Amino acid sequence: MKSKAVLVFSTTHMTLKAEEILKNRKIPNMVIPKPESAKSKCGMALRIYEEDLTRVKDLLRKENIKTFTVLNNEI
Repeated sequence: MKSKAVLVFSTTHMTLKAEEILKNRKIPNMVIPKPESAKSKCGMALRIYEEDLTRVKDLLRKENIKTFTVLNNEI
């Protein structure tokens, strides 16, 4: 089974914007409830494959989504 990472954003808007960006680039992702360990007011997060993490981080930063936390081994 592939390892996964969770991206936690500060707002629901940013989470959904990131989901759309990744979907348009055909990068597998899933909106999930925010893990309890995450410190964010947003109740949602994105789960991605860990092997895509570097590409996703670079892509989101290019799209001006710079504020997010990466959690590994949460799901």
